Amino acid sequence: MSDLSKISKEEVEKALGEVSVTALEDWAMMLVESADDISDIFNAKDNEVYIARMIFKGPIEGTIEAVCSKDFAIMLCKNLLGLEEEAQPSEEECLDSLREMTNVLTGNFVTAAFGSDLVFDLILPEAERLSTKELESRIDVSDFTSFSADDCKVGFRVGI
Repeated sequence: MSDLSKISKEEVEKALGEVSVTALEDWAMMLVESADDISDIFNAKDNEVYIARMIFKGPIEGTIEAVCSKDFAIMLCKNLLGLEEEAQPSEEECLDSLREMTNVLTGNFVTAAFGSDLVFDLILPEAERLSTKELESRIDVSDFTSFSADDCKVGFRVGI
């Protein structure tokens, strides 16, 4: 892409959607379906959600954020670590898995959205567990690209 200032919001969202599906299906080994939104994440049965964010810097700077239910974080961790169904991964293992997924997603996103000829620095991702009330007070989930992955809700958004 020669003029990055002309990239549209639709092109950014399309790239994010495509790399999200690829990361969830191929890398995280999950069955993925599009979801209308993830607003029902605020009704999580345990009132806990996980959020991760990663900054990218280069010709364009921005962030990728992922928000998911606790069930998704546990499933992701089990898939990545090859744990048995009955295993109970620690919170730190779940956060590490979410950080790694955000890292994979961000790396693939900058290439898909801006091309492979540009160089970007990826800042180490951060992840944390929040109550649904904290999440609702901090972010608007309506602008997340949303999926159901193995029947668990997850959403991604890019900020440029």
